[in-house]
Amino acid sequence: MREECMEDLLEEKSMKNSQQAIIAEEEAAFARLVDAAMKYKAGYIASISLAVVGVAGKVIPYLLLAQIIGALIEGERHVAVYGGWFAAMALSYAIGHAAAAISMAVSHHFCFKTLADIREKLLEKMYTMPLGYVQGRPTGEIKSIVVDGIESLEPTLAHVIPEMTANIIVPTFVIAYMIVLDWRIGLIGLAVVPLGLALMMLAFKNYDVNFQKQVALSSKVNAALVEFVNGLEVIKIFNQDAQSYRRFKDAAEKNAGFSIAWMNEIAPAAASAQVIMGASLLFVLPAGLFFMAQGTLETTVFLQLIVLTLSWVGPIVAAFKYPDQISAVRSTARRVFAVVNENDLVRPDSSSAARDASVSLEDVCFSYDAEDAEVLHSINLTLDEGCKLALVGPSGGGKSTIGKLIAGFWDPTKGAVRIGGADVRDISLEEAGKLISYVSQDAFLFDATIEENLRIGRPSATSEEIVEAARAAGCHDFIASLPQGYQTSTGLGGRYLSGGERQRVTIARAMLKDAPIVVMDEATAFTDPDSEAQIETALSALVRDKTLVVIAHRLSTVRDADCIAVVDAGRIVATGTHEELIATCPLYRDMWDLHVGAREL
Repeated sequence: MREECMEDLLEEKSMKNSQQAIIAEEEAAFARLVDAAMKYKAGYIASISLAVVGVAGKVIPYLLLAQIIGALIEGERHVAVYGGWFAAMALSYAIGHAAAAISMAVSHHFCFKTLADIREKLLEKMYTMPLGYVQGRPTGEIKSIVVDGIESLEPTLAHVIPEMTANIIVPTFVIAYMIVLDWRIGLIGLAVVPLGLALMMLAFKNYDVNFQKQVALSSKVNAALVEFVNGLEVIKIFNQDAQSYRRFKDAAEKNAGFSIAWMNEIAPAAASAQVIMGASLLFVLPAGLFFMAQGTLETTVFLQLIVLTLSWVGPIVAAFKYPDQISAVRSTARRVFAVVNENDLVRPDSSSAARDASVSLEDVCFSYDAEDAEVLHSINLTLDEGCKLALVGPSGGGKSTIGKLIAGFWDPTKGAVRIGGADVRDISLEEAGKLISYVSQDAFLFDATIEENLRIGRPSATSEEIVEAARAAGCHDFIASLPQGYQTSTGLGGRYLSGGERQRVTIARAMLKDAPIVVMDEATAFTDPDSEAQIETALSALVRDKTLVVIAHRLSTVRDADCIAVVDAGRIVATGTHEELIATCPLYRDMWDLHVGAREL
């Protein structure tokens, strides 16, 4: 029993420490958000000033109305006096609405500039961080941060900053004026504010924790939805309707259930706070009548106090709606800046010079995360400039990971990857980009024209150079046969092209880049035999005098390699030429026999 109590206490302490750490991270992230906004400090100050004028423009008519009521009671008969007050009320109302509209436009202008800066910083970060961060997370989660997360910062920057500030400043002056008129009524009217604040604090006491849960559940819904849409073809093929996709359905139901339960939890206290804040007049009226009966409060002053009370209650109630948005944005800012805080690939601004296009891996070990098990163990490889290295082996053995380490997408956990004798960590990202071309097995194309996708390889390339690269990769003929030729849109991810066509376009893009080192991951994985023959011929010509690393399961592409490395379970189990491995490596010989048998079939 005592041990169970101790475990509960330790768990509670751990949870409390975790919550405190999260709150500290949120405060730091919110401070960074404010710093980002301060780049446009003058714009936000202008927006706040205009918002103050906007709220004041709606409050001043109440003050004028109080004057009109006082004049009526005192028997003022001059119509011109009332006409002047009514004109002032109309002018104040018009100026207030105009100022509020301009404030909104100004705040949104600088808000979107701030959000654009943060998005740009995020995208720059994704370029400099290890590729594993992006590939190790569901697309829906990344979209939730970069698109939805940043977009959810808009209400705070565009609305809370100017509107909440104005809705606090103006009522403060009104209440101060009420206290000047009669300090007793002023303080009685103000008494509801602490009570309302207490109820709001009660309603949102667990807001940070609950919002974290809400964000986690929403991220799961996003991830499940993206997977559901991507897998819709499979669902239709196997005659499965939407209801059968349990992961998305369960994620959506859990998210909705938690949201409803959370709202039910905070609704009573939050609603009570709103009611009490709006009930200031219920305290002012009886107090004022009591003081009037005693002869210590004049009727005209009392009527002014009633009107003034009505004027500040609305803005204060509006201001009370913003704390939950601030709490929400703190949590969102934490998620956004957590990405910005991720470790970069360790690269210098000025680069160490690579003496040539040779590649070497020296006792390289690698794990995707500090807590994960190693997937590569003591890899040692040397590839001279202008030579061809083929990485072969069972699926999942680590071939693609080695290729990505050479391309600089990740840093090794131990050991060193060297290009031309220089550690890749001492070569700037810009210089590494010039040295290495990488053709992925996924053959990704942007939603743009074929020419625009090819031009990514070399933005300055002429149309003739683009066509020449396409011919070399064996894709010019099919491009020319399209109705719009090189101006044909590929669709998102290249979906308007076949797998083989996409692969050839990406190879042409890499050839156009003309880097001295080329890494091809499953370069012919999606090509038919005719296309494969074209690509092999093109590669033989275009990678002459270049260093080439090929990762393949189809061994027909590796027979002429200067060196073949057999990778199994994260280790290099054998290296040599094709003939040497046939003679000395049982694993390679078995793979070759399977390959030959498959071709004969």
